Amino acid sequence: MTLPMRLPQDMADPTLRLKLTQLQWLDSLTGQVDRTAQNYFIQRAPDGSALNVSGIDNDAAFGVRLISANEMSKGRRNSRARMPDLIDRPGYDALMALTPDDLARCLGGLLTQAEIDATQARLRDIQAHLGSFEQQGHVLESPADWASDQASELLGLTAGQAGLATVQDQAPGKQALEITRQLSRLQHQAKQTSYVAREAMEQACDQWMRRRFGLARSVPDGVQPLLDMPWLQAQFEAAST
Repeated sequence: MTLPMRLPQDMADPTLRLKLTQLQWLDSLTGQVDRTAQNYFIQRAPDGSALNVSGIDNDAAFGVRLISANEMSKGRRNSRARMPDLIDRPGYDALMALTPDDLARCLGGLLTQAEIDATQARLRDIQAHLGSFEQQGHVLESPADWASDQASELLGLTAGQAGLATVQDQAPGKQALEITRQLSRLQHQAKQTSYVAREAMEQACDQWMRRRFGLARSVPDGVQPLLDMPWLQAQFEAAST
């Protein structure tokens, strides 16, 4: 059997954390509600470290009904996340300096007035969310800061790791279906927190469940497939019957 796959990501890479979070802020402004792991590219250095992240397939952006960026986290689609809890200094300065009139000038002739109005509303929502970031220490000054424990906590990685450890500790004696349900809840929480947390949780869940259930894989050496939970749950249900 050939399984769906994509390359594993080093979610401890500070540049990857930074660039994914920048993309999440951009999606918050544009109202992009379909940012899955399949519609962005990662540019890499020869040593494999991340250089940049580029979003693609943006036809689900600039909707007129989404006027609050945090409303994105209330849907059922896998890609939706609320606004992040930290930001880089250049991103913070740019978003706080941006005005609704700036947006209207940039988007005029490209979007309808209703789409521009919704984008302006999202900008105001973002700026309100960012209002206390400097006081709280949530504006990171250096790219290296994205490797810190603080960044891990604010991105949702610390809570996700603790949650996964609890599921692993309680796993002995549990049916596969119950385990996958618990992992699905963890993934739902992670996807609402940050793109970084979502990617890290999907990867960690997949790797652990493959080891636990010994699922076969037909992939090139050095490639760890990441599967969507509906497919994975179906396999575990079949294996437990």
